[in-house]
Amino acid sequence: LSFRRAARYEPHVVWHWYNVTEMLVELGQYEEALPPAREAVRVNPSHVQAWAKLGQVLRYLKRYEEALIAYERAVALQPNFAWAHNGMGIIYEQMGRYEDALASYQLAAQHDQLDASHWYNQGNALALLGRMAEALPLLKRAVELKPDFSRAWARLGGALRNLGRYEEAVAALGTATTLDPANAWAWSELSKTLSALGRAAEAEEAQRRAAESKPDHAIYLTQHADALFNRGAVHEALALLDQALRLDPRSARAWARRGQVLRRLDRNLDALRSYERALELDPRYAWAWA
Repeated sequence: LSFRRAARYEPHVVWHWYNVTEMLVELGQYEEALPPAREAVRVNPSHVQAWAKLGQVLRYLKRYEEALIAYERAVALQPNFAWAHNGMGIIYEQMGRYEDALASYQLAAQHDQLDASHWYNQGNALALLGRMAEALPLLKRAVELKPDFSRAWARLGGALRNLGRYEEAVAALGTATTLDPANAWAWSELSKTLSALGRAAEAEEAQRRAAESKPDHAIYLTQHADALFNRGAVHEALALLDQALRLDPRSARAWARRGQVLRRLDRNLDALRSYERALELDPRYAWAWA
C-alpha cells in the first residue's frame, strides 16, 4: 500500500513503480503487475532493472516474445546484468530453445560466478540437450556453491544415472530428497536408479514417494502404477492409472499402461479400447502397438 501511495504522489520516480511491480510479483499477481511494470519503463526508459522486471512479469504471463524484447533492452543498457541474461535463458528453455538457453546461462555465469542457479541452469540445459558428461562439472559447481540446493542435487543424480554411475546417482538423489522430501522428480529419478541396481522394493517405495509428493501429476501416478504392476499388484495399479487419467485424459502412456493392466486381468476388450485410445492420442507410440 505504501508503494502505491508513493507512486501516486511521486509518479515521476521510477523506483516507486518498480517497487509496486515487485510487491505484486511476490504476491503472484502477475496481470496486476504488468501496468506498473510498463509505467516504470515509460517513466525512465534507461532504467535497467525496470526493463528486466518487465521481462520477468511477461515471462510469468507466458508472453515470451515480449519478455525477450524487455530483457534484451535490459542487457543492451547493461551487458553484464547477469539476472537479465538468466531470465532470457529461462524463456528460451521454456520455448524448447535449449542451445539459446545455454548461451544465455553461460553469460549469466560469466558475469556472476557466485550464483549457484547460473551453474545449475547451464547443467540443466546441457542435460536437456542430452550432454550429460558436460553437465556434470557445472552441476557439481552448483552444489559446491549452495550445498542445500535440492534441485541441483537431483539433476546431478539424474545425469549420473544416465551415465550409468548408479551408486553415485543414488548418493546425489538421496541428498536431494533429504533436503526436499517433496521433490517428486528426485524421488522418481531415485526409483529408476534403484531399479537399475536391482533394488526393486526400494525403487517402488521411491516411486510411491514421488506420487505422494505430486498427487496432481499424472506422470508420477503412472510411474507408480508401473512399479505396482511389476510387483503383481494389478488392481492397485489399475486404480492409480484411472486416477492419472482423471487428471490427464490425454496421456497416451497412461492409456497404454491401462491396456496392459486390463490384459493381465483378462479384460481383453477393455484392454483393446485402452490401447486404441493411446494410439488415437499418439499414433507414433510404439509401445502401445507392441
